[in-house]
Amino acid sequence: MTESSVVIPPFLIGLGIAGLACFVISLWAIVDAVSTPGVHFVAAEVGRGRWIATIVVLYCFTLIGGLIFAIIYLTTIRRKLRGDRIRERRAPDSRFRTKGR
Repeated sequence: MTESSVVIPPFLIGLGIAGLACFVISLWAIVDAVSTPGVHFVAAEVGRGRWIATIVVLYCFTLIGGLIFAIIYLTTIRRKLRGDRIRERRAPDSRFRTKGR
């Protein structure tokens, strides 16, 4: 009997890892967009459905396109949404304002 061993070139392993990273980052962006309340998207004047659809469609057709838009969402839009949430939590209560200000 002859034994056959399958050798996977390192290039394919790297390609697989890159594809998995694209999937994880895109999924992270989609889950974050879905779990963020819609009120925050309205306050930031950003369309939730538009971002989710763009990431999903571009990921399905081109991994890189989905990855680029997922990174844009996570670095800019998410920060903008979180900034609105932080400002909302830190908003001064009107009961403690002095009359002169």
